[in-house]
Amino acid sequence: MKRAAIFLLLFSLASASAGTFTLDTRSRARNASGDWSVRQQKVLWDAKATAVIVCDMWDLHHCKNAV
Repeated sequence: MKRAAIFLLLFSLASASAGTFTLDTRSRARNASGDWSVRQQKVLWDAKATAVIVCDMWDLHHCKNAV
């Protein structure tokens, strides 16, 4: 049952239409006077060039079925 759910989830994610999405970014920039200011910017992100990497570092877990 668990494997089937994972397969369906991965299949639905792989078949989803990938386009672009908008991110609101924020960074700090130093002014000519030496003060810091916040710079906000909207960025278009290509979803096809994006990967999600999940790294599970747990050796033990509070839920025995999670390992």
